[in-house]
Amino acid sequence: CTGSYESEGKGTKGLPQSVVDLNSALGYIESDSALKDLPVMLYGHSWGGYAVAAVLNRDHDIAAAASIAGFNAPMGILFEQAKEMMGAFAYVEYPFMWAYQTMLFGRAARLTAVDGINSADTAVMVIHGDKDKTVSYDSAGIIAHKSEITNPNVVYKTCTTENHNGHRNLFRSDAAAEYINQKNLEYRELYELYNGSIPDDVLADYYTNMDRTLASELDTDFMDEINRFFERRLPD
Repeated sequence: CTGSYESEGKGTKGLPQSVVDLNSALGYIESDSALKDLPVMLYGHSWGGYAVAAVLNRDHDIAAAASIAGFNAPMGILFEQAKEMMGAFAYVEYPFMWAYQTMLFGRAARLTAVDGINSADTAVMVIHGDKDKTVSYDSAGIIAHKSEITNPNVVYKTCTTENHNGHRNLFRSDAAAEYINQKNLEYRELYELYNGSIPDDVLADYYTNMDRTLASELDTDFMDEINRFFERRLPD
């Protein structure tokens, strides 16, 4: 996404950015002679989980989409997080947040995942963990709006297994989940040891000794289920 990590741009303007950028990427694919005739399938997590569903509001030929821990609407998740930080004052701030996002993104600020899913006959897999503390299962998540979805080609998966039912651990292997929990405990110990101000060299050493291969190891059963979903949507 624009303005994130190594991407160009001075900064990330707001949550609708992911669907704006995905829409542009799909436009590029459709204009490229080597790519335009290939089936397009979308996979996204969290911010990307919103994007792969909301982009269906646009006129793209998408064979299938898998939305992992995605939120339904930018304002929905923004308001939910504002309530966490400000409590009831978030209700006072809501009109200003809405006006600012609309000023930045125009119509894109109002795109919802549910509207996108309902606007096409694209097959969509919606996956969410029941203990997700970032995009709530019962409120901001796409899956919380299941009753509003009319597209018959949607399948749902609720993840309930411990250490595989949060926001970031849905697709991790058991070994990866255990390792990351261990590293998080080590970080907490450093944080408390240095009263919240971990020296740069200590922090650099912590990350240097991170086993990134293990931390990134995937749950093959989880990913195979999504892959089979995609394969069933490939053209004959």
